Amino acid sequence: MIKSTPLKRAIKTISVSENERFVDVYQRIQNCQTSDLDGYSRICSQGVRDCFCWRGSPLFKSIQDMAIYSMLLNELNPGTIIEIGSTSTSLLWWKDMVRSLRLDTIVLGVDRVYPSDLEKEVQFIQGDVNNIEHILTYENLKFFEHPWLIIEDAHINISGVLNHFSKSMVAGDYIIIEDSLTKQEDVGQWASKNEQDFTVDTYYTDFFGINATSAVNTIITKRS
Repeated sequence: MIKSTPLKRAIKTISVSENERFVDVYQRIQNCQTSDLDGYSRICSQGVRDCFCWRGSPLFKSIQDMAIYSMLLNELNPGTIIEIGSTSTSLLWWKDMVRSLRLDTIVLGVDRVYPSDLEKEVQFIQGDVNNIEHILTYENLKFFEHPWLIIEDAHINISGVLNHFSKSMVAGDYIIIEDSLTKQEDVGQWASKNEQDFTVDTYYTDFFGINATSAVNTIITKRS
């Protein structure tokens, strides 16, 4: 009999990780309401003594997310990265990551506040995410090269963001909802109407343990 709680958790995590890589979003949310990353670990994941910095400025990304993103970038080779709710440091980090892979990826930030020290190679659109359909119209989106990597980090209008971008995504594009523990209902409602089209990539959500990422059940890709 296995009495060790850590060992039991490890066995459960391994058993889950051996399942199919791509799982319907709605099914995943209904069946996986757990995370191996507890609240304390989440608090510590961006640094304890200080926030993890990039080029001397706070990045506000967890160590797990940074590792997952670096692997996903290498696999996906995105034509465009769109970060909704972005800082100049975060956009610089994305640009440095794609540079290290020698990719000509467009990096685009969207936020209400225009960064004061934005690098010239990074694009930015200032606007209210509550009106995302007017900030990045369907006509505008046609000009951005696929595959897309879209990151939602504004924490508002989740349903609107999902509904808007999902209509223009093609097979292999990704949309990631960060800090999504409290966004499961919004994502689930959207997913229930798009069950045949989108999946959770569990290779990444469960890479460090079940949902050991800020994007709990929400590393989502368009089905091929």
